[in-house]
Amino acid sequence: MRLGDLEIGRFVGRWVANFLKRLQEPFNWFGGVVGILSWVGLFQFSDLNLYGSSAVFVLFIIYLLWKSFPDAYLRVSSLTNRRLELADLDRILTPFKTVAILGNSSVGKSTFLSAASNRDIPDGATEAPYAVVVPIPDTRPTQFVGFIDTVGREYPNQVQMIERADALLIFLDHNSSGDDVALESVRMKEHERSTEGNIVPAIRQSSGEYDGVLIVANKADLWGSAPEAVEKMNALAVGAKDKILATGEFATPSKVSVIPSHSNLKSQDVSTVIKMFRAP
Repeated sequence: MRLGDLEIGRFVGRWVANFLKRLQEPFNWFGGVVGILSWVGLFQFSDLNLYGSSAVFVLFIIYLLWKSFPDAYLRVSSLTNRRLELADLDRILTPFKTVAILGNSSVGKSTFLSAASNRDIPDGATEAPYAVVVPIPDTRPTQFVGFIDTVGREYPNQVQMIERADALLIFLDHNSSGDDVALESVRMKEHERSTEGNIVPAIRQSSGEYDGVLIVANKADLWGSAPEAVEKMNALAVGAKDKILATGEFATPSKVSVIPSHSNLKSQDVSTVIKMFRAP
């Protein structure tokens, strides 16, 4: 398999990271210290001379390099449009952006992933986070984005995903029912609590830097024809944006965007969301 410069760099970077992680393990750390001391002649085993102790140290390093060799790596095209374990993302050589999808249960996260990948992505099969990698439309050469999701009712799991994400995608809706057109005040409050109590604190505490946050007012196919509902959904989305900007984690307001009217049933809407995560 021929690798591009970026892929080689990613592979070597993973190998070095694995090596340093192995070196920090107690047994290996002790062995490394003993090897170094032996190498400079401050610590000797039986009749080992400096050359012998140097050989021990070199063999120790070779052993660690062998144990640190990355698992089998794959091109991103071989893993697209299907449900993946998060560990699979670490096996992908081609650089791509990871996006954590946040939102309450039944807000449309799994429906979005099914539409984005043109496959039925089952929800509820596991409460552990999972990923779906999809190509970004109209990019040459083709770019990819990896969406990370988990079961909506396990909101703490969603917060944990923020740490490994490059960007955030937040879904809001008007009603917990999948086909009810009525605006539900309880649901609106639920989104507000989730933003204030989970997303905002997680962004403040996170050590990562995000390329951006996209807030989507979903299910417009149900509420989009009611002017009052449109006004309230826009206010909900803008309110979430203001709370996120108030964290002070984003130097420019343009890093937090809002799509005020979206439907997972419209392929153009789904494509628009995916394109928002293109690299410059």
